[in-house]
Amino acid sequence: AHDGAGVPDGATDGDGVGNAVALPGAGALPTPDTDGDMTPDYQDLDADGDGIVDATEGTDADADGTPDITPVGADTDGDGIDDAFDVDCVDAADCGGVIGAIAPLPNRDGEGPADWRDLDSDGDGITDGVECPMPASCVDSDMDGTPDYLSSDADGDGIDDAIEGHDADFDGVADTTPSGVDTDGDGLDDAFDAD
Repeated sequence: AHDGAGVPDGATDGDGVGNAVALPGAGALPTPDTDGDMTPDYQDLDADGDGIVDATEGTDADADGTPDITPVGADTDGDGIDDAFDVDCVDAADCGGVIGAIAPLPNRDGEGPADWRDLDSDGDGITDGVECPMPASCVDSDMDGTPDYLSSDADGDGIDDAIEGHDADFDGVADTTPSGVDTDGDGLDDAFDAD
């Protein structure tokens, strides 16, 4: 079984073998729970808890808000990895017409964790959950093909969201500036992070 994002339950390295089995004598490996909801990331459909599922954030390399790889619901070789993500599916004839690909795990802002574990994927200090409150149809304010939560200038006016999104007095200067520190590793700069 897997979480729908192509990751088998009980494995975190993508080889289909539970890590405790693959590393005999090493004991259990840590199981991260990025959003603190008591569900380990490898079983959580939304590891960072921003409302955008990992199957989208972990495979959307072209930043259009839709997954570039879609699970097919088949596991031809029985290793616990959906054929769409299985590197063993190199010949479409062997895997029901599917060639497997590894999820690209984009990191849009180039800082901290990859988008699927990042509460602020575009690094503008405005959380993904605010910029995309309805994940089934994320807003694209300037209609450039990139949803607001992945765009550093969501309205396309030439002023970065990191400035205008934090300029309550409208003087053209952000009232809150990034500290460059992310103590809890959630992808949201400490200057904007309540925890």
